[in-house]
Amino acid sequence: MRVIGIDVAPAKGGHICEDGSPPQEKKPCELDRYLQELPDDVLIAWDAPLTGPPDPDAWTDCQDLTTRQIERFFGRGGPLPAPAGISVRSYCGCPHWTISRRLLGLPRVGPYDVEAELPFRLVTIWLGTVEAPGKKAAIEAAAKEFKTDAWRLYAVPRR
Repeated sequence: MRVIGIDVAPAKGGHICEDGSPPQEKKPCELDRYLQELPDDVLIAWDAPLTGPPDPDAWTDCQDLTTRQIERFFGRGGPLPAPAGISVRSYCGCPHWTISRRLLGLPRVGPYDVEAELPFRLVTIWLGTVEAPGKKAAIEAAAKEFKTDAWRLYAVPRR
């Protein structure tokens, strides 16, 4: 399987790293074309936030929409500082999410974000399936079932 790393920046586009070669620089429109031409069997390490709230269709404990749980955990006033070399900023402090939304359709942050076929599949850990009447109930049930925090989970309806 081909593995590439992409460090994105909204104005500059991105730097593509592969096989230890010097990074390739691509403008946003060039990066879009590059991504569209990739084969199906490629793993992309995308250096920008791709996750939003656990349930984009509902409010998450009335939290600030620009700050995810990880930023609250590692950010100012959180229980731990971010590890050295890792920047943990909110969406408004790290505008990489704008190019991620344009090119990948992620992160979904609200009920008006269309759940369309995305150009790439977000690789996550599949914990299992629970029966529930809706996404919020599914997240709560899965948190209990799989003994994890609800904020770490994302619910997807079965098709």
